[in-house]
Amino acid sequence: MKKTVSLLCCTLLLCMTALVFADDKKDFLLTENGVNNPTYSEYKKAPILKTGGTYYAVPAFAPGFDEKHNEKGTVTVPTPFTAGILCNGDASSNYKRRPFPYVYWSKQPFASLFFDLKKPYHISKVRVKILIVRNSHGISRMGVYTWDEMLEAGSQPLKEITSPVNGWNEFVIDKSSDKIKLDFSSSPGCPYMTITEVEIWGRETSEPLKRAAAPQSPPRDYLAFDFGPENSPTWKDFTPVSEKTVYTKARGYGWIPFKGGRPLIESNYGAGSNTVPGLFSRDRGKEVKACDDFFRGLCSAQQAYHSQLDQEFALDIRNGAYLVYLCSGDLVYGKPGEIFITVAAEGKPVIKGSRYGTDLCSRMQFTTEVKDGQLNLRFGSSSDDDYIKSWNASGVLVFPCNNDKERTAAKKTIAEFEKEISVARDA
Repeated sequence: MKKTVSLLCCTLLLCMTALVFADDKKDFLLTENGVNNPTYSEYKKAPILKTGGTYYAVPAFAPGFDEKHNEKGTVTVPTPFTAGILCNGDASSNYKRRPFPYVYWSKQPFASLFFDLKKPYHISKVRVKILIVRNSHGISRMGVYTWDEMLEAGSQPLKEITSPVNGWNEFVIDKSSDKIKLDFSSSPGCPYMTITEVEIWGRETSEPLKRAAAPQSPPRDYLAFDFGPENSPTWKDFTPVSEKTVYTKARGYGWIPFKGGRPLIESNYGAGSNTVPGLFSRDRGKEVKACDDFFRGLCSAQQAYHSQLDQEFALDIRNGAYLVYLCSGDLVYGKPGEIFITVAAEGKPVIKGSRYGTDLCSRMQFTTEVKDGQLNLRFGSSSDDDYIKSWNASGVLVFPCNNDKERTAAKKTIAEFEKEISVARDA
């Protein structure tokens, strides 16, 4: 009798242990799909784990989503899973429904979605439902990244789907991460890339997430400047430039002070002057958490503060052709949409306005030729409203591009830099 009871107890214990392990491996919806959409949610019986996660898109979704459908997420104020269209539980494409069931980009060749789960989970799979309509809605390629792939500059996605289908597309992940990134490439001849729902499935994990150190970069063959206040953080080994960095021949770079609207090689505001009239700088990293050491700082000028709006950055450099990569951003006061920055290089207009995405930043490129041993970049604004007539710049990278090899190297470095910035913001 005792043996029988003992055997039953052992069997019961084994069954209970098996149930515990089975429960440990149960997957949940980490994106909280449909929590706040009781009318149209398709996930009313789905196992949901409340993560408090968020997401944002780069570039921003098509104009109107922020105002018409309250899809206002940016890198500094991302969209909560429980408030966003992508996770509202309605995977249809019925445009009459409210809340609106899908998002789309218009006339964008490439776009990304960034998901933050707030802490590591073991992610089993990521599912994405897309809309494909011939000559209208199309996505030709999709890629998924976890933290590990995002960390590596110039990295490849963990998984890729080269021929997405209309409807659900699934990536098997089976690893721990607190971040997920999705990349989308548009189909030729299709003006829209449309997503109706995103699911991230996974479970709690006790496994610590290992943050590998970023690989060391080889010596640079280009010039890189990070704009911002004195003593503010600088991106990697970039050269810091503040509003007090006045150009001198000894320094070889800096701002040229203006007087009466004309640039002066030497300051006319006293010997050893370290100021440039009308120019100021800000460190937005003191006001927001989600920022990197590059875009957090800026140099700027605004008509409402000083009549000297135009400013010029000079750089002594060898004669030749150059690719200039210029960044502008304001992580506190910036808004997605048009900005009125103008730039002239070597006296020729090269930038006539740009746009901020939901990351509140703009990235601009142009080529120019230096013939006098100095690159001159003149900043200004095309706005007709004196109150908002302003410009700002976070930094500039200058690459030689006299042949195909140099042009290829420049494009590769820019792609790696943008990935590193993205990783730094998600850290």
